[in-house]
Amino acid sequence: IAYMARQIKAMISFIEEQTGRKLDWDRAKEVIEESNRMVEYWLEWNELRKLIPCPAESMQGGITFVTSAALSGHPQGTAVMKALRDEAIERVERGLRVVPEEKIRASWFHMHVLWDLSYLNYLQEQYGAVSVIQLVSYYAANRPIDTSSPERMIRGLAERYLVSLPMARQGRGAADIWVDDLLYTAKEWKADCIIIASHNGCKYLKASYAMARDECHKAGIPIMMFDVDMEDPRVVSEESYRKKVEDFLNLIVLPAKDRQARAGKE
Repeated sequence: IAYMARQIKAMISFIEEQTGRKLDWDRAKEVIEESNRMVEYWLEWNELRKLIPCPAESMQGGITFVTSAALSGHPQGTAVMKALRDEAIERVERGLRVVPEEKIRASWFHMHVLWDLSYLNYLQEQYGAVSVIQLVSYYAANRPIDTSSPERMIRGLAERYLVSLPMARQGRGAADIWVDDLLYTAKEWKADCIIIASHNGCKYLKASYAMARDECHKAGIPIMMFDVDMEDPRVVSEESYRKKVEDFLNLIVLPAKDRQARAGKE
């Protein structure tokens, strides 16, 4: 974190030198405090997704990632996160469900297939399968950034980049960070299974997949992984990857849930 803070300071100095303009710390404080508000709504929304049934649509996970990446610190970003949080609260209060009967709670602990997002709706309708958590929608909670001084703002940004933000958190340091998050979120969000859409470009995770599979087997959590390109449908066909997902649900996840249900009755 100290190293990252020094890098942020160096970046500020470099940009000031190139542009001939000094960073406005009062404006920086406003932007960071706005981003703190956005994160509050994000954390509340994720907590609501722990409820059974889940009150948030599967596709909303990607919205949070794009919003945090593109609009953090902007009022529009805060408004998007608040709208997601408010919709989830309204669903809970009115007793509304994402699907008539939630049968499968799935952790897609990487990303969804971006060129085939409608498939998430199909899984909801045909299997009662809801994506309750994703790596890109999981914000690892820590304290808000302290804006009382420039030094503390820089330190807080360094912590957020390294400790909290999805991908930035799991893509640096030891593989244990991602594997531990994988197991922790599956437990906290009561996931029945984990689905990993292995994007070709995300090399930082690939070396950890065997480790993740072993740990999930020890924990008794069904997990499946398939190769895909998130943005290019030419790499793996829609038919091919969908079949893998549905075979996993039909042959592994649903039978396991049936056995659990029978054991509970006995």
